[in-house]
Amino acid sequence: MHIPGYQIEREIGQGGMAIVYLATQESLHRPVALKVIKPVLSTDEEFAHRFLREGRIIAQLSDPHIVTVYDIAAHDHTYYLSMEYLPGGTLQQRIRDGLPLEEVLPIARAIASALYYAHRRNIIHRDIKPQNILFRENGAPVLTDFGIAKTLGTSTVMTRTGLSLGTPRYMSPEQIRGQVVDARADLYSFGVLLYEMLIGHVPFNAEDSFALAMMHVTSPIPELPPKLQTFQPLLNKLLDKDPNLRFQTGQDFIIALDALDPTAHSPLTITDPTRKVLPVPPPPSRRWGWKAGALAAGLAGVALGGGYWFLSQPPSPPTVSTSTPPSEPPTVDLTAQRQAEAEQLLGQARQQQQAGALNDSLARIEQGLRLMPDHAGLLALKQEVSTQIAAADTHKTQEEEQARQQMQADQFLDQARIARQEGKLDLSLVHIEQGLQALPNHASLLALKQEVLATQQAETKRQETAERQKAEAEKQKAS
Repeated sequence: MHIPGYQIEREIGQGGMAIVYLATQESLHRPVALKVIKPVLSTDEEFAHRFLREGRIIAQLSDPHIVTVYDIAAHDHTYYLSMEYLPGGTLQQRIRDGLPLEEVLPIARAIASALYYAHRRNIIHRDIKPQNILFRENGAPVLTDFGIAKTLGTSTVMTRTGLSLGTPRYMSPEQIRGQVVDARADLYSFGVLLYEMLIGHVPFNAEDSFALAMMHVTSPIPELPPKLQTFQPLLNKLLDKDPNLRFQTGQDFIIALDALDPTAHSPLTITDPTRKVLPVPPPPSRRWGWKAGALAAGLAGVALGGGYWFLSQPPSPPTVSTSTPPSEPPTVDLTAQRQAEAEQLLGQARQQQQAGALNDSLARIEQGLRLMPDHAGLLALKQEVSTQIAAADTHKTQEEEQARQQMQADQFLDQARIARQEGKLDLSLVHIEQGLQALPNHASLLALKQEVLATQQAETKRQETAERQKAEAEKQKAS
């Protein structure tokens, strides 16, 4: 293979769409990574057109943590992309070796910043994973491989039928359902990546892709171990099933991350990531003597509340106790105490119900009923919440079935399109009908069916015309 202006040295990577070579750009004598689209894709004119158009958009990105693209072009039907060479290895390799926390946080901040930059320019990546994060020689992390990126507001997608859109281990629930995705899908994938950097493995794993996809759609977010609980609120907000409840931008995540104290061993509640937290005052110098002790005592009242630091009043001087004899302890009304605790649990259960945490609400109700089994308010709320949980379970089952049918139909669609491209029209129709059995209203399958039938009819007419012309020629020859 020859590409003018480049001296290809060796292959350094390969994916579903392209082969990446280490090459030398002859004009500047610099090493580059040359990404060459596989020949089977180069024959697809639609793909080639989209590749060049989207590639030129991505080449305009200029961010310290996004790979620099030097050139994108074609030569003799070979489509290629020239970009900076990143010799520092992949994040996947570093995760396998074990990432200390002091390395995880700067990498996370850098990738979130890169996503914020790309998203503001209406480009979503859609394949955030450790293999797509490489390092420069100086150790700086760089987001690479926008090969299936999508420009928001357009219908162009740099992919091809038969090639996976994203990686199932990192896909957002809405991407799995086949819904329209936006920047928040990248943030979900980034949340999976952050979990993997912290723990060493992804939050969800299964033996087959369908089971794995369903875990992203329905399974609760795993809990971090105690020493990492500080970061649980961040993961909960990144990995929320509802895109509206996630961080909306990479900058929102960075603000929330900076609001945490990474050295703390207890979790900090992130109620408003836009609020600023004042830094903790440094410990007093020993040379201050007794004044330092007084200052430390005054700062002992510092507490974190609602995202701000509050400084309490200095402690009051100790009061001198008198010799008043102790009084008799008051009589405790156990029934009234149980009633008060049950009422408190009822209020908490209602709040959790309104927040959608139905299982937590039911747990509070059961706790209250153990105190007062005949509490009318708790019994009524239990019936209401139980009904809601049953309805949610039914809806969840329906969603899982719809997602299963969607994925099955999409798989048959891929097979049908490949068969059509290979000229196997009958086989293509078989796959189409299989897909329509799974999802009768699948728009792409129905459209492809019409195209294949039209192609078959045209082919039949062409064959009939050829046979008729052949018969007429033989008749004239015989006469």
